Amino acid sequence: MLLYKIRFWPEDESKDAELYVKGKFRSTLKNGKLTLSPGEKICFDTYFNSFSPNSWRKYTRLSFLNLEINGKGRFRVRILGGNRKGSDIHWKVVAEEEVKDRFLAEMRLEDLDYELLYPELESLEEGCTIHGGAYSSRDGNTDIRLSVVFCTFRREDFIDKNIRNLRKGILEDDGSPLRDHLRISVVDNGNTLENRNIKNFLEVFPNKNLGGSGGFARGILESLKDSRFTHILLLDDDIRFSITSLEILHSFLSFLRGEFEKHFVGGNLIDLAIPHLQYERNAVWNGISTRLNGSGLDLRKTECLFWRDSEAAEGSYAGWWFCCIPTKVVRELGLPLPFFLKGDDVEYSLRNGSKLISLNGVGAWHEAFPKRVRKWNYYYQIRNYFVLSVLRVRGYGRSDFLLFSLLRLFKNLLWRNELALKYTRKALEDIHSGSLPTSGEEAESLQKSVLELKADGTDLGRLAWDCTFLTLRIWKEFPRICTEIRRNSLEFPSVEFWRKYLSLS
Repeated sequence: MLLYKIRFWPEDESKDAELYVKGKFRSTLKNGKLTLSPGEKICFDTYFNSFSPNSWRKYTRLSFLNLEINGKGRFRVRILGGNRKGSDIHWKVVAEEEVKDRFLAEMRLEDLDYELLYPELESLEEGCTIHGGAYSSRDGNTDIRLSVVFCTFRREDFIDKNIRNLRKGILEDDGSPLRDHLRISVVDNGNTLENRNIKNFLEVFPNKNLGGSGGFARGILESLKDSRFTHILLLDDDIRFSITSLEILHSFLSFLRGEFEKHFVGGNLIDLAIPHLQYERNAVWNGISTRLNGSGLDLRKTECLFWRDSEAAEGSYAGWWFCCIPTKVVRELGLPLPFFLKGDDVEYSLRNGSKLISLNGVGAWHEAFPKRVRKWNYYYQIRNYFVLSVLRVRGYGRSDFLLFSLLRLFKNLLWRNELALKYTRKALEDIHSGSLPTSGEEAESLQKSVLELKADGTDLGRLAWDCTFLTLRIWKEFPRICTEIRRNSLEFPSVEFWRKYLSLS
């Protein structure tokens, strides 16, 4: 089975080059091929084209690994395996051979005790052309079928680019391992997409604008209609991604060990504006604040690819810009909560016990969150993170809430952020009521009322007093509010609730 291709960067995205290949060479990429002069070297110790033997051995049943390099002319191939100890990386040559046109090595995974493995190529003659390569295996695999779900609201440019990428990289590639194993659903909350359907490949579903929660819930509902789908991959509309990420994900799931079959696979978030900088690998919510894992890593640097796998910490979650969920888990856990936006992905990961896997090469470029915050999101951040903490954070108590609320209150007062204080006040008022909207109409009405809040010179001291009073009132009535939230949330994960909420016949 083809695991994933070793490919060069897309020719229209040269800024991504060092995430695919490194080296000092004068030639430019042409038609997906690289021509080298004698002595020029290229290395694939990169985010997309390296291989992580220890991770694959831990999580999968894979026994044999083939590494193939194709080209035209004479070239030398060295396969190197490396382990990191402290700040040092120790490399060992696993195999070395001079070949003409094609290199192929078969290795046993049990012999590859390395965190990272990659090929290095050196041209031995003028005009040597490297076409690419692949990792593959002769092991038997499980048939995995992905339902890919985009949720979008009036971002036609992003969606169209992503559709073109999928069409070119899968549908128009006869050698793609994803052909016949993947279908795409685009949930259109803005009802602006027309004539995008591709038979047996892509379908657009017009949907009520009930936020990301409503869009992803609709995509999950549509996915569950086809029993052949084994996994649902949730993607944000404004991401950019490599087909390599989908290939790695699909092949990894095809060999996944039984004890990990209920784990989510979360994609790394790479900063769209700084396309080599990882914003987060995954994150942890503790009921008060968020901790980002792997933030600030320069993925061009080989040392930043040595991420030691460990069992996800309590409170770990995968963001729904790129998150793969087994359908059997959805059938057990139900659907997400009707949060509209903010925190639905956190709650769902915690509901699944923070069972989470992250991999090199599986991720997406996305705007880093501090750069894309909409002011009115703050209402949902306060309300939803309180609700999910009550439901999912073990031992969450009134002192945790007090710290959660007062930290944000003092920050916004210090910054003299009138609008944030108004969103906070409204969120605290709704928290005190102990319920979320139970119909799409209620959610739409609430969103309208949130958008109507404006900065109009309201006295900050008065706003701070209101927020403090509400915080202390919630603190005092904490047991009652928690009981009401838990009781009112029982129906939310059901298919019946969501069909009614989305006004589906």
